[in-house]
Amino acid sequence: MDAEAGVHSRGQGQDAPPPAAGGSGRPETEEPEAASAELEELRRVRRALSKTTQGIENVQRQMKYFNNSVSQTTQLLDIWVRVLSQAAHNQAFLLNEDWQGGSMDTAKLNDLIERDLRRRQEAERQAREAALRREQELAEARERERHRAELAAAAAAAEAARPGLRQRPGA
Repeated sequence: MDAEAGVHSRGQGQDAPPPAAGGSGRPETEEPEAASAELEELRRVRRALSKTTQGIENVQRQMKYFNNSVSQTTQLLDIWVRVLSQAAHNQAFLLNEDWQGGSMDTAKLNDLIERDLRRRQEAERQAREAALRREQELAEARERERHRAELAAAAAAAEAARPGLRQRPGA
């Protein structure tokens, strides 16, 4: 109680003049007791701060754990959404009365590929035939032109070969 009394008396008696250097009214044992009381108070504050620091570190660890849990939950939800989406897609196939299974889809796909191939081959054939017709028409036009030129040359030669027809006396 003396230590507490000393602490309280110091706190309450701040207006009192400081004790003289040579010898005050205080006993020598009061100073070490006050120092040990202050030391004990500092230790209590340190323990409280240490507990507060440990509490904050625990909260940080728990927040990291919570954050990891949230990340894992988000990943699981993303997976679940993809599973549900695929299930809805599969259900749409199964409920579609026109769908006849994967093997039929493959057959239809092969039919489409074959039909496309036939169309391309037909278009190529028609293009070749059109090119051939143009070449034939061009060759025929050249032949007709050559034939006309030959006929004109033959007619001119025949005209030149008949001397009597060219000039008529008295005409």
